[in-house]
Amino acid sequence: MPITEKSQEALEFNKNNKKELREIRFLPQNIDFSTITNIYGNKVAIFSLKHGIFGVLIDNSEIADNQKKIFDILWRIAKRS
Repeated sequence: MPITEKSQEALEFNKNNKKELREIRFLPQNIDFSTITNIYGNKVAIFSLKHGIFGVLIDNSEIADNQKKIFDILWRIAKRS
């Protein structure tokens, strides 16, 4: 379930939602993240693509739980396409 800015690339990606069995939501224009965060299990992977590729993987249940809570808050305020 991705949450992203409403860009042309995201709108194209959004076209395959039913086929890919996913839902994408779009952040309000005043919220902009310059990193990509993936949460899976007790792991959080954070990537930056701005100045080359840089990433960090955190394997910690407390941090993963907090990131899931942040995701849930953003999911509630993000808009469906």
